Amino acid sequence: MINIPQKSNWLKEQSKVSKDIIAINHNEIKLTYRQLDLFVDVFTDILKVQIKKNDFVLIQLENSIDFVCTILSLWNIGCVPIVVDPNYKQNEVDEIITATGQKVICLPKYIFLTALNKFFSLKFERLKCVDSKFYLSKNAIVLFTSGTVGLPKAVLISFDNLYHSAIATNSLINTQQKNKWLATLPFFHIGGFSIIARSLLSGCTLFIPSSLNTDVIISSIQSFSPDYISLVPTQVSRLLERNFDFNPKLKRVFIGGNKVNPDVAKGLVEKNIPVSVVYGSTETCSMVTALSDKEILNFPNSVGKPLGNTQIKIIDSNGNELKENKEGLIFVEGPTVAEGYLKKKFQKFNGKYLTKDFGYLDLEKNLFVVGRSDGIIISGGKKIDPKKIEEILINNSKIKDCAVVGVEDDVWGEKIVALIVKKENLSLGVEEVINYLKERFVAYKIPKEILFVDEVPKNMLGKKDTKKILSIISELSKV
Repeated sequence: MINIPQKSNWLKEQSKVSKDIIAINHNEIKLTYRQLDLFVDVFTDILKVQIKKNDFVLIQLENSIDFVCTILSLWNIGCVPIVVDPNYKQNEVDEIITATGQKVICLPKYIFLTALNKFFSLKFERLKCVDSKFYLSKNAIVLFTSGTVGLPKAVLISFDNLYHSAIATNSLINTQQKNKWLATLPFFHIGGFSIIARSLLSGCTLFIPSSLNTDVIISSIQSFSPDYISLVPTQVSRLLERNFDFNPKLKRVFIGGNKVNPDVAKGLVEKNIPVSVVYGSTETCSMVTALSDKEILNFPNSVGKPLGNTQIKIIDSNGNELKENKEGLIFVEGPTVAEGYLKKKFQKFNGKYLTKDFGYLDLEKNLFVVGRSDGIIISGGKKIDPKKIEEILINNSKIKDCAVVGVEDDVWGEKIVALIVKKENLSLGVEEVINYLKERFVAYKIPKEILFVDEVPKNMLGKKDTKKILSIISELSKV
């Protein structure tokens, strides 16, 4: 249950109604909502020296208490955090920030420790909360998605989007004060960031593991006994492979971010774990549909019905709405749809977003996602543009031609596979290719398999023949 008003300073309101409840638990540091509010005020005063209202501020941090406190402090000032994957190389960061068309401020890495030292040096009982303004009519955050061909797009998300997303999720689970969320997804993705917002709005405890490693997640579930967890299919597969027994008191596991193998969801249902398969994106501010455990056995390939006030339609290439069981592009409308794409010329959504996903609605309005219209690979819940990888590969002086595709995989959903044609009389091995790519991309964009061929199959128009490419990969993988 969301227990604070929408148009208020969420942290300050929560510090009044849930002041002694643990707000964050991370690396043996526990802060109640009152302590968190006091610390954020200290941090806010330090940040005010360098930044001001309406500034765009770059955040490139791992999941941590640092991340949460930085976001809340920037909100107090009226800034808009721009959150970037901490694993991105500098050239990747520069490229996507330039594309936003905004002047972006980067905070020194030591600034959080400065605030932390100041906070603990003060007499706690003498600290008083400052009546900081909270600009709820403003934009809350910028998160990036690589869901379209080319550069990752900067998605501008408002406080209203976050609030209505939490309401929609609450229609499924009705969270209560003292409920516990385990942060098992990265905060730089909407699936992970939404956990922060949901916890804050309901007075829940946010447990942040020391890493997102499978062993750490397992130990965190065992020691923390969370009520709610959000996972991508890859994480669920790894837990099931280890025959892991979830906490029997677990209230709900959400699975999304990628195509879900029906057997994965059924694996949890068979263990009597409450589970929901969900569908959403950065542009829709997380989940907009959900399929409950009661429906998974009947509709194993569905992602469920719309949540809250969300409307889902299927449209053709001319924008006409299609009838049930007719495939087309998935169209989402509702209060969780983000403000738009932040770039030199702002692209406003106006509460409507046409996805790049093909799908259909059945007679009972269950949504089925059947594929992508833009060739994007979704591996381990992360979206990868194969053309970007191909561009880098073809710039290698030893590579004549290449093709990068996604191949269906039980663990990853899709795994990245690269076909490479070497230039004549030049030596090139798998390890050299991988090292070349590691210098230019984050780890999840590196192909899981690299195969050398004499030529990349192409059709009569000179375009790569995906069907033949997949056939070659299938044959070579058997060798």
